[in-house]
Amino acid sequence: MLLITPNCYARLSSYVATVKLMDLPLHIVSVLLLSVPFSVVACGNSLFGLLTHSAARRLGEISYGIFLFHGLVLYLVFRVFLAHGAASRLALWQYWLLVLLLTPIVVILAQFAHTLIEQPASKRVGSVTEAIRKSFPSL
Repeated sequence: MLLITPNCYARLSSYVATVKLMDLPLHIVSVLLLSVPFSVVACGNSLFGLLTHSAARRLGEISYGIFLFHGLVLYLVFRVFLAHGAASRLALWQYWLLVLLLTPIVVILAQFAHTLIEQPASKRVGSVTEAIRKSFPSL
């Protein structure tokens, strides 16, 4: 059941205002394709439990690492490892197959970065903040 709360109305109205204020020629189909999923998730729906599944939650935790590493991995593969111009000669299915095969590498790199960098840094935020406050009491 689609539940629409006051908070949901606020989110939806801010989205509508953003779309209206953008000075871009938006085709109605693209607006609908973006609006429907956004509205469903913004209203707190879990898409039949898909968004609350442990795998989806884990991907959410490492999403910043995925964001950081996907461009680097794609650049290295398409510009460095493939022969010059080879990427432009790939058929569409070959390109997407290569991207699909690179996805686990990006997720593994993001997991390592999350475990080795993000989590330890997050654990130290409190002590670093306290040290800064002691060093600069006027802050």
